[in-house]
Amino acid sequence: MRWETPDGVEVLADEGRLAVAQRAVAARADLVARALRFLRGWLHDGFGPHRGGFELVTLEVPASRAEGGDVVLRFVFTLAADPHEYGYTWFEVLVNEQEPPLDAYWPVGMRVGFW
Repeated sequence: MRWETPDGVEVLADEGRLAVAQRAVAARADLVARALRFLRGWLHDGFGPHRGGFELVTLEVPASRAEGGDVVLRFVFTLAADPHEYGYTWFEVLVNEQEPPLDAYWPVGMRVGFW
């Protein structure tokens, strides 16, 4: 299933996991903040907030956790000095849901890809 949020983020979800997608969309602000802290921890300073910004473009819920986590957040980075510099690169953060009292979402991996 596919839909877009009012601000243009594409949401992709396997029909059997729509509840996971709905929870992730509802918690999106916290989920994105956690994902970006994790992502920036792996990247060099050239991707720091002072150099540009990450934009969430896709929130995907695969058919199963084994296919890449419960939620996959896909970001693009726009470099302030040259907005086209990284336009062909995407960054994914793979996140799993957890039961209380643990944090609701926990990053478990990242992927970098090219369009």
